[in-house]
Amino acid sequence: MKLKRPKLNLLNQEVILREREKSQIGFVPTRNRGEKYRKRFNINKRPGELKVIDPSIGSWAEVINSGYQRFALAPGDYRGLGVLELKDRKELTFYLMAQADNLNPARIGVTNMAILEAVELRNCEDIIFQGLTHSGVGKVIQGVIAGIGSTVRDCNNIIWDNCLFENPANGLFRIVNSNYNTFQDCVVRRAPKIRGDRSGIGFQATRDSESRGNVVVNCEFYDLTDGIGTPASYRPGTMPGPNDLVGPVPGLVIYGNHFYLTEYSYPDPVGRLTACAENALDFKVGGTSWEEGDFVVVENNIMHGYRPTDQECGGTGDAGGCITVHRNTKYLQITGNVMFDSGYGVAVFPEKADYPAEKVQDIVVTNNLFYRMVNAAGNTTVNSIALRSAVDDVVFWNNTVIDAAVPYFRKANTTLLAEGNVYLDTGKLEDPHDKRSLYGSSVIDGLADYRIKRFRIAPLSNKEVDVPVFYGAAPTNERNYKLE
Repeated sequence: MKLKRPKLNLLNQEVILREREKSQIGFVPTRNRGEKYRKRFNINKRPGELKVIDPSIGSWAEVINSGYQRFALAPGDYRGLGVLELKDRKELTFYLMAQADNLNPARIGVTNMAILEAVELRNCEDIIFQGLTHSGVGKVIQGVIAGIGSTVRDCNNIIWDNCLFENPANGLFRIVNSNYNTFQDCVVRRAPKIRGDRSGIGFQATRDSESRGNVVVNCEFYDLTDGIGTPASYRPGTMPGPNDLVGPVPGLVIYGNHFYLTEYSYPDPVGRLTACAENALDFKVGGTSWEEGDFVVVENNIMHGYRPTDQECGGTGDAGGCITVHRNTKYLQITGNVMFDSGYGVAVFPEKADYPAEKVQDIVVTNNLFYRMVNAAGNTTVNSIALRSAVDDVVFWNNTVIDAAVPYFRKANTTLLAEGNVYLDTGKLEDPHDKRSLYGSSVIDGLADYRIKRFRIAPLSNKEVDVPVFYGAAPTNERNYKLE
């Protein structure tokens, strides 16, 4: 990808701010369902004969070895069968029988769900799961009953469509050395409130491999330590071995999702100064180049509600931001997202001395809207800012920041490529690294005429939750986060 300089040809303090094209300062994204990333299929045209099953079956092995390829699961509790294990399989289909109106399981009630413990896939290809629920009870951790995590290793072209995943003992999904898999229209939610990390979906690869071209589109993540991560792990102070999970995730696309916390995640739901969580997204590895299909894309997502971590009830510690970038993350593009009501928007940390093989570089943050960055930590170097930048040459172009102590914090002796941003109701920075950006006031400069496009998100789980609607002036209702 070749970055282009933003075209700045309109703004000064006297101009009323209006909606602009992507190439102009202050662009705000539109929201859609990411059709270009979705995978289309017809259950009735999938290969093989159909077999209807219910929880009275003897075992998953009996199902898999039956000779059928399509399985319609009647509603019921299948967790007593243990983990659904598939090895060296292809062209299989598992779906919820008689799924009314294609509703996500989060909206149809427990009695209408097909509930599984988890899945374990090895060397599989072209498998579809539609309308199923993972709500495990196979582990007891810190005295709490929770689910066994699902593992997908060396698998390609697996689709999870309209599924529900919840209650993880550790992570809900680990995708390892696997390519072109898709999660679409899924709900991923609700970790137990206990010490440690309990995340949604993690994409990983061993040192000499990769997990390429995976997609998460139009899903909903809430009340998790991290929604999506790219974990990396090996012994500090050493070089990674061939089996260590440190490989890249080129072509990963995270598009059109909704990440947030509800009152469940706040030890004090009224004050909301801490949370049993960390981030929407946690990147420890990234892409491999700016060539098409090699870099990681985070686009058109909504993220809100994050606070500094209370480690007694979840997470190992963060200042309460939407996106954390660190360790060995490279070639990451964060564009067209809306982040609000959180400690910070994006934090880019340098590599650590304990991991000498790692380096953070080529991070682009462009065309995002950051609104109401809160100072729950009482420290404006970590909270109430859109960007925390601690490595050289982070790109921060054409963003809009509204209501923050300062637009960003740049670590001393590092370079930041900031240009063409709009800062409204923020503190002002005298920073030579920021060029041709506009400071202003939502009152003086007419934010009421700044037509921030309308974002009305219909939560897939049909729960009661504050939904952001951006279409006008300053907020009139702090709790609803509405610009009306």
